[in-house]
Amino acid sequence: MAILLTKPRILAYSRGIASFFLLGCLVVALYYFPVSYGDWRFFFRPAALSLTNPYQVKGILNPPWTFVLLYPLALLPERWGGVAIALLSIIAIAIFLRSPAKLLAMSASAPFIFVIVLAQLDALVLYGLMLPASLGPLLTVLNRISRHSLIIFAGVFMISILVWGFWPAQMLRAGLVPDELRNASFFPYSLPLAPILIFFGIRQKSDACLCWATLCVSPFFQMHSMLPAIACTIQETKDWRIWALLSILSWLMYAGHVGWVI
Repeated sequence: MAILLTKPRILAYSRGIASFFLLGCLVVALYYFPVSYGDWRFFFRPAALSLTNPYQVKGILNPPWTFVLLYPLALLPERWGGVAIALLSIIAIAIFLRSPAKLLAMSASAPFIFVIVLAQLDALVLYGLMLPASLGPLLTVLNRISRHSLIIFAGVFMISILVWGFWPAQMLRAGLVPDELRNASFFPYSLPLAPILIFFGIRQKSDACLCWATLCVSPFFQMHSMLPAIACTIQETKDWRIWALLSILSWLMYAGHVGWVI
């Protein structure tokens, strides 16, 4: 049976081929990129491979189901796992922003560089923001609270307690090794902003406000943790000057703090 090659179909095939070619080039570039993907190598991969007790790896501040999701990638050769995390991060940002101009602005920011170079997980939070409200909280902050999301989250939490024991205490013992030289938080001075951001976030259904509120109440976070907040802000605004300002400010914060190194 012959396939009629109409102009729209030819365009669709051309875009598909171009997308696969671009994806292949990106994979090769990430593989030969001269970095070690350090956070994947030293933290997330060892924790995923120690699935029954991920908190024996010091510096981990993620719920245990994170490592269930990461386990298939941890079975890959170490470098290919880091490449996969970096690639999934770029794809998440591109799909979330849905604009080449916004993606360019995001890629010029310090958190974007940190996430890719270190193979950090912060960009994967954006998948949570794109999931249905009932499933999103499993990958991100509770930006979209509903009855179904709370039921699912509570169910997963209780199952995780049965499997890993009271893991929040284990996580705090393993993860609270803060390096003040790398702390990007303005806590407690940022606390007064949190209620205002939460109010406008809920009222205007703004993920950006809620992400910034999360950072305002966090006593410790590193530069790369700002990525979801910056991405949401860029996604929700149309003024390119705001996008540029966010990228410039992120680099000024990095340059002004001698302890932040890649």
